[in-house]
Amino acid sequence: MNESCPRNTALSAFLDQALSGQEKAELQDHLHHCPICSGQFAQLQQLHVAFQEIPKPVLNFDLANMLEGRLQAGRQIKTLPPPVRKLHTLLDRLMGGWWLPAGSAAMALTLGLVFGGQLYNAPPQEPVKMMAMNVFDSIPPGNICAGTPLCNTGS
Repeated sequence: MNESCPRNTALSAFLDQALSGQEKAELQDHLHHCPICSGQFAQLQQLHVAFQEIPKPVLNFDLANMLEGRLQAGRQIKTLPPPVRKLHTLLDRLMGGWWLPAGSAAMALTLGLVFGGQLYNAPPQEPVKMMAMNVFDSIPPGNICAGTPLCNTGS
């Protein structure tokens, strides 16, 4: 196959009879002179025949009728009237429907003040020495000290 040979899409279009008269004539002339392209065209023809021989599936139902019936049923559905609103409670009228968020915020603020006040009045505790900080002592844990006075670092 060289530069002047048509692409496979042109051969497929010729097989499908989708080319204009001039393109069809040019391609037919090329197929008579080029053995490579005529071989490819013969393979495409065999493939086309093989596809035509594939049995078409038979459905046990008509999908178009089923869908059309559903569409017709959907058009016949009557729209329901909007629901009747219930009377608003006094709290709804006063708060404008914001009573739930406002009540939640008030509850969170109250709990924060109660628990915060308990922390403020709690008895003082001894400071906790973190064991992880012992590695920065003059004698880290696991080391041997030179003498007893040096080992008493207050821990």
